[in-house]
Amino acid sequence: MYACGATGRNFKVFSCTGTDAAATCDMQAFLGAQVGPRSPVPRSQVLALTQVCQPLQPGQAPPAAAAPAGMPGAMEGVKAGDAVEIVTARVGPAAVR
Repeated sequence: MYACGATGRNFKVFSCTGTDAAATCDMQAFLGAQVGPRSPVPRSQVLALTQVCQPLQPGQAPPAAAAPAGMPGAMEGVKAGDAVEIVTARVGPAAVR
């Protein structure tokens, strides 16, 4: 298992078909606790990832993901009495009862 910093992105390599440029590796990606599908990945791509990600020791937990940055216009500045505009999808009159 490899951890890619505090981004919450990690990956695990299960096996590779060889060591040459045409080889593929069976890899699974993780985003925090969310598990991605296992898929074949070119060995060259796995090697590039191992240059920027750190291997975890057995039993070592990956670092916690950094908190997401606030988005412009997010709710942190809205307080009681403020006027806000809410945009939603319009439902056709036949679907409204």
